[in-house]
Amino acid sequence: MKKILWSVYGIGKIPIVLFHGWGFNSNIWYSIFPFLLKKFTIYVFDFPGYGNNSNIHLMNFTNISNFLLSILPHKVIWIGWSLGGLLATYIGYYFPNRTYAVILIASSPFFLKKNKWPGIKKKTLISIKNNMLNSYQNFLLEFYNIHISLKKNSFFTQKKIFQNFFTKLPTSDAILQGFQWLKKIDNRKKIINLKIPIFRIYGKLDLLIPIKIEKKLKNILYNGKFYIIKQAAHVPFITHPKLFLNIINDIIYNIKFF
Repeated sequence: MKKILWSVYGIGKIPIVLFHGWGFNSNIWYSIFPFLLKKFTIYVFDFPGYGNNSNIHLMNFTNISNFLLSILPHKVIWIGWSLGGLLATYIGYYFPNRTYAVILIASSPFFLKKNKWPGIKKKTLISIKNNMLNSYQNFLLEFYNIHISLKKNSFFTQKKIFQNFFTKLPTSDAILQGFQWLKKIDNRKKIINLKIPIFRIYGKLDLLIPIKIEKKLKNILYNGKFYIIKQAAHVPFITHPKLFLNIINDIIYNIKFF
């Protein structure tokens, strides 16, 4: 059986686990690691079919959760970006005794636009999927132009942050699995019944996760806070790292560690 790979960085007192989004891998986080290492011990994990685990057979949320809980400290903060927020919510719901808090970044309990729920149009999701499968390079370029290049003064120059994504592309099966997760998983009832604090961070200019979602959630979620970065889109921790880290510090202040 092939070994699932994971990494740990830092020796901070607060353990956090970072989940990447659809089509990416844990390299998406590395630019903010130097700032997080001061306070946290960081655990990163590529979904099966992505990055360092591109040769691992696909797994469902139950199997991924069981693996992670077997290697992690007793209690952690789960941080999920975009699709990764679905897994963070899942673990926080089913394993509250292993959870300090859940932090969702540019994420939603249900991604698809349906009825009176704001979200991604199905045809947009299909277009992103096809773009990944047909030309991953074009997908990255389009993603960069829409969600990152809007921040002209970012300390990330050109598209260097994406260089590592070309070395280990996600498998076609992983891309298709992610598409199905985003299309079908509905955590709206779970997120309402979470027994632990849940914090939400949004980019006001995000075309994928409209902040109208928060208007739906803020009146029914009482255990946590939400934050909106006005000039950010779908990747606020890349385009607005200082604001993002200030928010993380505020969140940590609001979590009761015991």
